[in-house]
Amino acid sequence: MKRIFINLPVANKLLVLVSIILGVSFFVTACIIVSTETRHYRRMLAGQGQEMCAQLAHLCEVPLFKKDYARLDDLVQNANKNPSVFYTYVETPSGEKVTSFFASLNSAIAVPVIDPAAGDSIDMRRIIEKTKKTEPLIEASAPITIGGKTAGRVVMGVSTRSMRAHLRKDVLLLALTCMLVLPIGFILALKLGKMFLTPIFQLQRLMALISSREDYTLRAETGREDEFGELARGFNKLLESIQDSQAKLKESQERLVCAEKMSAVGQLAAGVAHEINNPLGIILGFAQSGVKQIKNENDPLKLPLKTIEREAVRCRDLVQNLLIFSRTSKTEVMEKLDLNAAAEGALYLIAVQTKTRGVKLVKELGAGLPHIHANKTQLQQIIINLANNAIDAMSEGGTLTIRTSLSGSRPTHVEIQVRDTGSGIPKEVQKKIFEPFFTTKEPGKGTGLGLSLVYELAHKHDGAIEFKSEEGKGTEFTVFLPTQSAGAGNALHL
Repeated sequence: MKRIFINLPVANKLLVLVSIILGVSFFVTACIIVSTETRHYRRMLAGQGQEMCAQLAHLCEVPLFKKDYARLDDLVQNANKNPSVFYTYVETPSGEKVTSFFASLNSAIAVPVIDPAAGDSIDMRRIIEKTKKTEPLIEASAPITIGGKTAGRVVMGVSTRSMRAHLRKDVLLLALTCMLVLPIGFILALKLGKMFLTPIFQLQRLMALISSREDYTLRAETGREDEFGELARGFNKLLESIQDSQAKLKESQERLVCAEKMSAVGQLAAGVAHEINNPLGIILGFAQSGVKQIKNENDPLKLPLKTIEREAVRCRDLVQNLLIFSRTSKTEVMEKLDLNAAAEGALYLIAVQTKTRGVKLVKELGAGLPHIHANKTQLQQIIINLANNAIDAMSEGGTLTIRTSLSGSRPTHVEIQVRDTGSGIPKEVQKKIFEPFFTTKEPGKGTGLGLSLVYELAHKHDGAIEFKSEEGKGTEFTVFLPTQSAGAGNALHL
């Protein structure tokens, strides 16, 4: 039974509980009312019986003194004319019945009138006890005093039939009230149940919908100001937390994929870069030697040799970038640096390109920045790569702003911001810009390693990189670098 009740729907449980509560309440109320009314009627009947006995005892004083039993019989019979009196008798102090009379309330018992003068006698006590089994009575008595002495007493049995008739009416009234109130109680229970359970059912349906669609953007209604409203707001906060966690998990997964791609590139670079480096160095050396030996500017070999030199240098730089991914390049020194000084060195190289491309260079270097522990060459490479991307995005000219400052969002970090007014990055490719070899440039104009290198170098310095871009308005990259490094000394080797 307990298991059945537990498995019932909440609405059915509420109806069962309301039914039990109403039933028990009415039963207890009925018992209290009946018990109270019974006590009241019994006290009332006992008082009436006692009063009638006292009056009859006063009237019986003279006839009893004169032993006028006929007069006593008349008085007793008159007393029994009261419909609530069942029997009356007069007895002496020794218990001798002087006179008695039974009303014809119980047809099963016929008791004759006793005439003591004629020598009649009857066992009154046996008849009374037998009568009480079929007719509940309240017995009252009053002494008969003559000259200050007790000459006998009047005993009267008061019927409770009228009391029971009143009680039956009360019980019937209670039953009718119960039949009227119970349906009203059920209707109120249904209304209240709907009012209280509707928000819970709404949350239940919402949870089922979220579970089936896996859509955590759905929200519960929060218009109520009661506990259900608090529950809905708490549920919405939980959904927001899950949504944020999912977004962070997705971002972490994307970063992990990107890191795996970089690791794969690094493994490939480790096997290829060293094999290419040596013959490439020979090619570059011979090309540079040949260019130096040609004195005539119109020599037809000079242009091909210069082209070989230029492309060999380009290949050498590409190999060096690949070696950064493989982490197998020569020992890189991390030293205490002035960020602005390192940025100035990179800006000197960038300024040449901005002039030839019609781009205005704006420098906003923050004063009094704390020193950082970094590799100067790699730090400058971060700035140059970001600046080159920005210049390429402003094909028709624009403004390139490079700014250094303390980070407002990350304590104990400095920021390098590179902002352009170019074409911006399309939304559909923003998630791919840090992937190795991904590029939107035309073939031959980019390797797709510039931003990947920046990402890798920023994380090698225990930093991070973020960006925001809007098509047609430009892009802003922000590199965060810590001002302190664990275990940093005057020089740190990776």
